[in-house]
Amino acid sequence: MRCERWQSWETDFLREVGGTMPIHLIAEKLERSYGSIYSKAAATGVDLIDLRRGRPWTKAEEFMFGHFSCEEIAEATQRSIASVRGKRNKLVKKHGGGLIPGWTRDELELLWRHDNTRVAELTGRSVEDVAERRLQANIERNGWDRIDPELNISLETPMSDIIQLVPNKWVSEEVLMTITGLTKNAIKSARTTSWMEGREYRHYTGNCQPFDNSPILYNRHEVDNWVERQRPAIPRQKSA
Repeated sequence: MRCERWQSWETDFLREVGGTMPIHLIAEKLERSYGSIYSKAAATGVDLIDLRRGRPWTKAEEFMFGHFSCEEIAEATQRSIASVRGKRNKLVKKHGGGLIPGWTRDELELLWRHDNTRVAELTGRSVEDVAERRLQANIERNGWDRIDPELNISLETPMSDIIQLVPNKWVSEEVLMTITGLTKNAIKSARTTSWMEGREYRHYTGNCQPFDNSPILYNRHEVDNWVERQRPAIPRQKSA
């Protein structure tokens, strides 16, 4: 930093921008230390914006609390360490002992209108925090904190009251469609062209003497083996 006497143009520049330009920018442009600028401002009666009481904190600056140290915040915002510590104490009281502000109703509504990056820009929060809050909102919205999404049962239901049914070796066509994802037409086609009666499927009757139009059960294990035997798909010829 310079230690030379102030030139008239430097003093004029300080008077012109001191009320609107942060001191770190003034120091950068004049290549002078903060102390030199503070002293010159006091001697010439310049009201520096950094010395005004109540310089507003932006949302982005407030969000830094709880993520960075006071020293890091002071350096990043070009504020005094006393100012940063004072703001930290106010935030602690305001948010009931926490440094990170809770989500407001307006901020939560942004989650349904913008992606995470845009919400982070509008709220001054990190993309990671936005993504975490979106996940929490989805959990609350869908009731996943109360209902298991796979079993569709309340998480408060005692395990002793839960009955889990495991498919038998031989199952009906409806059950086979549910556990394999095969369609009715796919099952009919496979039964006609690939499957063998007695292996993948079999007819049944009460007297153990079925006909070819009797009800059918399917061996789900053999059907799984049939799927495993499928060879890679043959590429189709595409027209130019």
